[in-house]
Amino acid sequence: MTDTTIADRSRLGRWMLVVLLIVANAAVQALLVDGDPIPGVSWWFVVLVLASFAAVTVTVWLGCALLEPLPGVRTDRRPARLRLLAWSTGAVVVAAIGGVIVPALALLPALLAAFVLPPVAAGEKAPVRQAASVFRRHPVRAVITVIGGVVLLVLSWLAALLLGFFITGWLAAAVTWVCFGFAGALLVSAVRALR
Repeated sequence: MTDTTIADRSRLGRWMLVVLLIVANAAVQALLVDGDPIPGVSWWFVVLVLASFAAVTVTVWLGCALLEPLPGVRTDRRPARLRLLAWSTGAVVVAAIGGVIVPALALLPALLAAFVLPPVAAGEKAPVRQAASVFRRHPVRAVITVIGGVVLLVLSWLAALLLGFFITGWLAAAVTWVCFGFAGALLVSAVRALR
């Protein structure tokens, strides 16, 4: 087997794991809305929100780690994975707060995360600088990726909105999170290709 074949199989295997991760997150989100929980100030609703937040954070964390594996060095990878977890948690918090205030505000943190999380996953020490350098090295491709990302995320958001009209409950939640998951994975993968 050639090195290219091994790399392609490895990439395919990682993508299969990402798909499994997206479907698992969608299943968790669907289970969390089963029974039609009513938003309010109760301990059970807080538990549901925290479980949803944890599932999304783990999906972003592990998805980015799978799409941007650390180089094959023999150093301890735990600090890089913990940094990625911290950055992923921050991205999900900012997107969630923005999405609660104005749903369209969740778009900006998602785009920023797509550019910043791959360098964090690669173990870069200055991920924001690395993300900005993509625009210096490939300005046209980076702008096209941003525009494509905006279109992809808006289409995902519209799909979720339309699902609310035609499909409700746990099935709508599952399909919505599958759409968002694939949109995010494709966007992170497109940004990674710019590096």
